[in-house]
Amino acid sequence: MDGEFQQDGMTDIAPAGWPKAIGVLSMVFGILGITCGVLGLGMLAFFGSVMGNVMSGQLGPNTPPPPFTPPMDAFLIVTSAIGFMLNGLLIFAGVQLMRRRQAGRSLHLVYAVVGVFIAFIGSYVGFRGQQAQSTAMQAWITQYGESSDTAKQIKQSQQQQAQFQGTVQIASMMGGLGLTLAWPVFCIVWFGMAKKVVPPDYEF
Repeated sequence: MDGEFQQDGMTDIAPAGWPKAIGVLSMVFGILGITCGVLGLGMLAFFGSVMGNVMSGQLGPNTPPPPFTPPMDAFLIVTSAIGFMLNGLLIFAGVQLMRRRQAGRSLHLVYAVVGVFIAFIGSYVGFRGQQAQSTAMQAWITQYGESSDTAKQIKQSQQQQAQFQGTVQIASMMGGLGLTLAWPVFCIVWFGMAKKVVPPDYEF
């Protein structure tokens, strides 16, 4: 029991507060996940073309804009789609938990197990995209790095960042992985290892 108190010689059971708290957090994290996913895909889809248009007058007439963003390949699209569905499942699980339905517990466990797997896959896909962007940037610098003053500035900037690039990419991947794993791991511990069950109706 989450809590008891005495009143007129009888023992009353206090309402269990954790289903509502965890349900609200799940809904918030699910909405944030979808929002961040949409913004991230939007940046990949439009940032490169916007920057290309901005820099088109500063580069040479036959010089394409440098690759500012990772390529949007099939791996990224599929992983993002699964991420959207998984966050949608988390929102629905949060609603069920707030309504104190046992399905909320089961859905959280499904979300957590799949979420851990997708977190590692997503980190790999993100790291792979950063590596592809870095390779494409080096190829661009080799071919166009001396074509204009702006290209020379881009080349110099990339050379200055090259010595830290690997460390930054790994740190970014590990930080993102930690944030992505935090809630699924909590759900596994809370609902799986601690075996928390949504309290029955008579407890609230």
